[in-house]
Amino acid sequence: MVTDHSSLGVVTFRRAVELSSNVAALKISLAVGRDLMYKTAKDLGFDAKTGIELPGESAGEIHDVETWSQMEQAAIGFGNGLTVTALQLCNAFAAVGAGGELYRPHVLKAIISPDGGIITRV
Repeated sequence: MVTDHSSLGVVTFRRAVELSSNVAALKISLAVGRDLMYKTAKDLGFDAKTGIELPGESAGEIHDVETWSQMEQAAIGFGNGLTVTALQLCNAFAAVGAGGELYRPHVLKAIISPDGGIITRV
């Protein structure tokens, strides 16, 4: 049984996100459907390495969508049932901010001005 930390009653989507409602996430994940949830997770780069220039990067893990039970689908809706790295999560947030475009992250050594001067070293 999925519950929230306290009884929230009827809430808007925004309020459900603000309150981190597991019940709302469950209902939304079931309404969206497992195929779209899976596609979106893959499109956001979960279950794949980002390609950053650092050794030892993990790809995270999403189980095959065909094996998802309703409970696993619901758990994925509120952030359990899959593994992602902090970098993948940051990259997914960046993609949302970039209008849905998923970019490959890079490690910076310096920020260089258009005329070639170093603005700052990272």
